Amino acid sequence: MYRKYLFFSMLITLLIASCGQAASSPTSPLHEATSAPTTSLTHTGEPLLSNEWAYTSIQWTQGEAEDKLFLDSGGGADTEIVSVGSPPVEARRIGNCQAISSPDGNTVPDCAMQFRIDDSVLFAGSPTTLVRIEVEYFDQGTDSFFIQYDAAAGAPYGDGTINETELVSKTDSGSFKTAVFTLEDAYFANRINGADFRIDGMDDGAEIIRSVTVTLLKDSTRIEDVADIIFFNGNVITMDDSQPMAEAIAIQGDKILAVGDNASILALKKSPTQVVDLKGQTLMPGFVDPHNHWFKNRGDYDFENSQASLLAYGITTSAEMTVREDLMESLQAFSRDGKLRMRLSLYPGQVDNCGNILGNWYVSDYPVSREPGALLQIPGIKIFNDGGSCNLPAYSFPHRDGQGYGDLYFQVDELAEMIIEAQNLGYQVAIHSIGDHAIDITLSAIEIALDGSPNIYHHRIEHNATLREDQLPRYSEVDVVALIFGVFPTCASLGDTPPWGYWPLDEYSDWNKPNRALVTTNPGVHFAWHSDAPPVGNPNPMRHIHGFVTRRGWREDGTVWEPPAYAADD
Repeated sequence: MYRKYLFFSMLITLLIASCGQAASSPTSPLHEATSAPTTSLTHTGEPLLSNEWAYTSIQWTQGEAEDKLFLDSGGGADTEIVSVGSPPVEARRIGNCQAISSPDGNTVPDCAMQFRIDDSVLFAGSPTTLVRIEVEYFDQGTDSFFIQYDAAAGAPYGDGTINETELVSKTDSGSFKTAVFTLEDAYFANRINGADFRIDGMDDGAEIIRSVTVTLLKDSTRIEDVADIIFFNGNVITMDDSQPMAEAIAIQGDKILAVGDNASILALKKSPTQVVDLKGQTLMPGFVDPHNHWFKNRGDYDFENSQASLLAYGITTSAEMTVREDLMESLQAFSRDGKLRMRLSLYPGQVDNCGNILGNWYVSDYPVSREPGALLQIPGIKIFNDGGSCNLPAYSFPHRDGQGYGDLYFQVDELAEMIIEAQNLGYQVAIHSIGDHAIDITLSAIEIALDGSPNIYHHRIEHNATLREDQLPRYSEVDVVALIFGVFPTCASLGDTPPWGYWPLDEYSDWNKPNRALVTTNPGVHFAWHSDAPPVGNPNPMRHIHGFVTRRGWREDGTVWEPPAYAADD
């Protein structure tokens, strides 16, 4: 059974293209850590499922009146109120095994946060031993915590009195997250110093807790096995080589619960489940566009519409390149407000499109963040090494009309130094290189920076537009990630005005975007399409797929440019 993070939304379409990766099934007791906006982390107090599947759900939240779930205090369990996050909110901090000032004056080291459930809700395993605990915590530091709870003797995971869950390890994301624990042997008879369970901080860093929700479940079929929505009677592309296609898929929250035939998946339908008949259509993962300027270059910072337009094209993961500080802050606020509905990676600019060095302004306030499952991440930085949108690409041959050989921004040693500095801080480096001379320099600089080690940083070369035949094997030698265009500028190749104001001399035209030769020469290299929109046209992935396959272009009147002979089979 699949339990796979949805790094992509699911799309219904009649075309096939995408990427993804399967994950393994966790074991019981279960815990899952998921990020969410601070405004929507806590539940309303209503059951997570209908009454058919849950007795009740109760909650403790800092600053709100307690009702049936009570926070203990006293020796070893005192906590203090703190204000964290942006915007700041109140939460409770565990003492990290240091004594916290308390009304009764005790000086016992405080190592845990302790809770008691009203006996009228649950006592001595009645009405159920199946309990789900959600802990909303502030993800600060890289320490761990777990739950100790009053367990039923002889139960599958219990040995009587006290049992422990698996660890939750923090990732220092600086945001509120929720850890989810499913217990199958909850007894809760007040046998842990008068309490039912406690959050243990392990003396390796202080935990900050905003809310705790406890849900009592009725059925031995755990909440994890109940689908929120099922798509069936379709062609489901799983991106799993062991089972590439399926008829149906079940989704729960932000995870794929299972894929398989119609009968096995529809068996997961319960009363809350929404069911969608695909009627033979294809369901596939969303597209990833790893290089564009969509949120910045539309000019109005209307992030809602920018996001909606990418999603309408089926793009559910995007990377915004050459981000400046004002855009960085605005997009982070957009994410904090809970408005971001897609995966978005931000690449701060260190060198701009005209070759101006902006410096490493991002290091102190915008460090690397690659938290699995996070909607907003900062995986790397962007560097320009030749012209294109400003100035001209750096060729090994002259441009048309006596414009010289183009504009190279850095020599090998200079660029290698910048890459080494970035990778020492954990950043991936994405380097704009259009002309073959710039690509030579960039390949050599990355090779020096890696110094014979694998490219664990996934350093990238952007565009790779003009390539000589002797350059092709270098991509495997260096172990670089390469981004290539799908849309081919067919009009320019046939003598029309080049869309960017430059085009190689006719004798070098077959060096322009030799994608087939590049890919087949380097079977072990990671390649990705990219739109570079809006400066370079439209982000529609289907148009780029069409370009990869046909090399055709479109005139303004809707008629088609057929590709030149040298490009037709590329």
